Amino acid sequence: MTNTFNRLLSGGILRTVNLFVTITISFFMMPFLVEQLGDKTYGLWVLIGSLMGYYMVVDFGLLSATQRYLARHLEDTARLNSVINTAFYLLSKLSLFAVVLTGFFWFFAKYLVADASVVPKMQALILILGSKTILTLPLMVFNGMLSAKLRFDIASYIEISKNVLRTVLIVLYLLNGYNVVALAAITLISELLAFVVITICAVRLYPEAKYGVSYVDKTLSKELFKFGKYSFLGETSNLLKSRVDDIVIAKLIGLASVTHYAIAYSLFNYAGQFINNLLGGLVTVFTTSINDGCEILKKRFMVFTEICAFVATFFTVFMVLVGQVFIKLWMGEDYADSYNILVIFSLILLLTASTRACLPLFYALAKHKKIAYWNLYEGLSNLMLSVVLVSKIGLIGVAIGTLIPALFFRVALQVNYARYLIQLTLRDFWGPILKHWLAGGLFYIACLSIELESYIENFFDLFALCGVAAIIYVILVSRYILTETVKVILINNLSHKIPSKILNFIFGIRKRSGSI
Repeated sequence: MTNTFNRLLSGGILRTVNLFVTITISFFMMPFLVEQLGDKTYGLWVLIGSLMGYYMVVDFGLLSATQRYLARHLEDTARLNSVINTAFYLLSKLSLFAVVLTGFFWFFAKYLVADASVVPKMQALILILGSKTILTLPLMVFNGMLSAKLRFDIASYIEISKNVLRTVLIVLYLLNGYNVVALAAITLISELLAFVVITICAVRLYPEAKYGVSYVDKTLSKELFKFGKYSFLGETSNLLKSRVDDIVIAKLIGLASVTHYAIAYSLFNYAGQFINNLLGGLVTVFTTSINDGCEILKKRFMVFTEICAFVATFFTVFMVLVGQVFIKLWMGEDYADSYNILVIFSLILLLTASTRACLPLFYALAKHKKIAYWNLYEGLSNLMLSVVLVSKIGLIGVAIGTLIPALFFRVALQVNYARYLIQLTLRDFWGPILKHWLAGGLFYIACLSIELESYIENFFDLFALCGVAAIIYVILVSRYILTETVKVILINNLSHKIPSKILNFIFGIRKRSGSI
């Protein structure tokens, strides 16, 4: 298991580097795009991005099912060939649904925005970006092949290259007078190039695999759909939770307000992506843990839960602490109202990311049926509350409409179900998490008492002070809050990347034997 954890950690670190590159690009690009396009057009671009998110359901849950089946049959070449070819065949057929969805969005575009003048441009964007999913959907099976072998490093290198290429092209074209349609075309081309490279790498990584219609298994098709249908429900509900807000705002307030909301959401989203990237292989880890027995699975689950709580609390503290001054320096005083939305998103992050390990546990145990329906109810509740509250308290109402269902469905229901599945007591689950929350709260109060924000006048001050504060926070929590089990595992798996003296100083203990 140590090798698996090490590969997972290495892949997580690389995905985190990729995310850091993405965040760095966004840091410079978002103000640039808002300035070049204007509030309204940038709001349209964000809205189109939300619509494109709905294409994620076109696979009907097959991608998650494929990754799970590939991970289970890596040693069985015949079964492996069946999974790869059957998934490719099914995804190719399902790309027709992407065609239908593109036509649907194109036709109903005029009903999604209050400003009729932007509809032709919106329809052009839908056609271009819809084509991206239509063309790349069958190739997603090759991405699943990389994930099944935990080769997140390869995917990360490709993603970084794609992001850099796309950014350079966007800057060049916008500076030469092109509009938002050029952004869509560049996105399409860069995505196609990335998937071509992913396909080549996956084929080389599986030299034993063979390809052809003869390997398509109709019985397996039913199995994949049976497993995937609840993933489909889950994805649909996730989209209702994360993508519907922009549509509500665009229709009931206006496209310019979408930009203000997107500023806060982007910071929240990047923090969430960081945690997902760090722990993105948990389904595979928990799936392979099932054969090791309930106690081993329980131990691994709690290790990753504590790591999630550590990282989630860290991000929440700093987002609330310096979020306001960051937004003012980044986007300007005109967007300072985004901070109020960010505070609500930070609370959502703290609650949901701390319990992030529950969802991959459900998928690994094939107990995600109930979760899919809960997620759907959460998404519908989010939609209804947002529509009601936006008319009363504006953008804040949309954010609160996201918070309330998340608190009930993801924190209350899902956590209790996870505890039931692996027989965890309330104290065993919440004890480590509450310790991290308490430590984060005390650290936040300490920073407020010295008026940290008053020392920040520019980005250099911001990053310097946050860097020092972050180091202090990590050392204090690593020494005095992390459980002994997590300390030992982290030291053992980081020892070949970080000098032992530094690790000993951070964690307060020396390398010991320990694995999960």
